[in-house]
Amino acid sequence: MTSGPMASAKKPFHVIPRCTTNWRRRCCDVSKEALKPMRLYGRIYKDGKFWLAEVPLLDAMTQGRTRKEALAMVADLLETLANRPGFSVQVHPGQHETFEVSAADTRGLMSLLLRRQRERSGLSLAEAAARLGAKSRNAYARYERGTSVPTLDKLTELWQAVAPGQDFVLQQSMVG
Repeated sequence: MTSGPMASAKKPFHVIPRCTTNWRRRCCDVSKEALKPMRLYGRIYKDGKFWLAEVPLLDAMTQGRTRKEALAMVADLLETLANRPGFSVQVHPGQHETFEVSAADTRGLMSLLLRRQRERSGLSLAEAAARLGAKSRNAYARYERGTSVPTLDKLTELWQAVAPGQDFVLQQSMVG
């Protein structure tokens, strides 16, 4: 047993659990529809004997011998591009020439979106941060790494930093 001024300083350490999505589903008045992951639009079409599948916002395209194979290749391509442990993409086939992609890991999908657009614009992390008005490249890089998830306003600001003059359009999902 210790005595003196340090004896009273030792207090038990308590872990306070963080709020999780499951907690929000159980305790908050949030519908399951509001918790659906973000989806990105894709287009699939036949060109000669191959099916081409592209996700324009990610500047990503792949192909397959069948429609089903091309859609599977889209998931594989995006998972490879994201290069994040445990990141998986779901492909939601639509009617005619459309499909949508989503990921349970929204951070991973957002970071892939920002990184692909920055690379498409030919910018370094430092240049993207400078366009954002940040003093450090880490201010931008935390969103691209997926350590921070931007709000819609912040996403618009980040997008304008890496793709000035270009807009992205939000729309309701067209796939069931």
